[in-house]
Amino acid sequence: MRHEDITRSTRARGNVRTLRQQEELPQLRDHLLRLDPQSRHDRFHGFMDDDFIERYAAKCAVDGTVIIAYVEDGVVRGAAELHPPDHSPDSQAEIAFSVETCVRRQGVGSILFRRSRKRDRRVMAPCGSRRVRRTRRCGRSPTSSVRI
Repeated sequence: MRHEDITRSTRARGNVRTLRQQEELPQLRDHLLRLDPQSRHDRFHGFMDDDFIERYAAKCAVDGTVIIAYVEDGVVRGAAELHPPDHSPDSQAEIAFSVETCVRRQGVGSILFRRSRKRDRRVMAPCGSRRVRRTRRCGRSPTSSVRI
């Protein structure tokens, strides 16, 4: 079965929008706190406790990170985080994805990826490379990070 067939049979019901930094910070934080242990491990490349998640979400609100969120019934269930290159040790932009278990296999990750690529062209174009490569060798995990 092709990917398109899977996403058509279980379509996402929510919408995708960019979160406003300070006002909507709690929604990103709450989404990341709801990730199951394996998804949290995949997203952050290791175990991260709730305190780390709170600090991380607060940092995203002030460091220029663009949050593209999949929202279903008023709750953020997936996110693509576009981190600017000027805050990276290797001066490369990073896109990180997270999708909650309850909305997986509905095309949410693909939707977020497509929207982040469109947004990336406008926000992060100065970083140079357009190639996408995984920063981890973890297959097609919906909570992986990729560098652009």
